[in-house]
Amino acid sequence: MRFASQTGPTGRGKRLGALQIMIGDPGDAQAICWDEMLVAPPQGSELRWYCFHTRPRREKKVIRSCLERDLLSYLPLRRSVKHYGGWQCEHAAPYFPGYVFGCVSPVDCYELLCAGDIANVLKVYDQEELLRDLREIEKALRVSPELEMFPYIKRGRRVKVTRGPFRGVEGIVSERRKRFRVALNINFIQRALSIELDCGDVEAV
Repeated sequence: MRFASQTGPTGRGKRLGALQIMIGDPGDAQAICWDEMLVAPPQGSELRWYCFHTRPRREKKVIRSCLERDLLSYLPLRRSVKHYGGWQCEHAAPYFPGYVFGCVSPVDCYELLCAGDIANVLKVYDQEELLRDLREIEKALRVSPELEMFPYIKRGRRVKVTRGPFRGVEGIVSERRKRFRVALNINFIQRALSIELDCGDVEAV
């Protein structure tokens, strides 16, 4: 389950209409081409990917602010169920509380910060690494929206899934018994999700 707002690549004043999608089932991911969204801006553009460190429970407000400004943003969400007496309530909760990723200009960045829902704007120096990590997370969420939270792994052998529903996903091997646990890191914020696979489903990269 993900929220996203999508715009064209031409920058402020020349954006396409915004698109916001809330995805519940893996098959719904076909409604939007994430591979085209999670890419570096065109060379010479003032747009850059940033990591917004939000104030507590303000992630969706930041996404809405991006939508109102026709800005590209990304927030991986998971299903969360809470019980209130005899009632059960299901809602979407961020996989990485406190973090939203957005592709914006310096002016947009300032306006979002002034809105009050963002505590800090974190500049991403290695744009390609962040986007690679986000794409791997998105590939896995496309297969299963219920991934496990996992401790961030600094070092390990990088592998690629060669068969099964997660084919093409890359990550770091954490455990090796009868089955592999592959961590999907976001190095910039040092957070990770994981998937569990058979030993024969992966190969070293």
